[in-house]
Amino acid sequence: MSDQKKTINPRAQSLIDDSLKLVYADMQDEALPDRFVELLSKLKEQDGQSDQSGDK
Repeated sequence: MSDQKKTINPRAQSLIDDSLKLVYADMQDEALPDRFVELLSKLKEQDGQSDQSGDK
């Protein structure tokens, strides 16, 4: 084998880049599942209770 690095065709690299950007944008637009929202609320409540009791 040679020590040369394999390069990706610039057009293929551009298509991959654009596809990944689209997937990422779609993921950002999705709402958090209810289960995660519930867990975040519980964590915020616990954090507020620990602050009030002096546990920092």
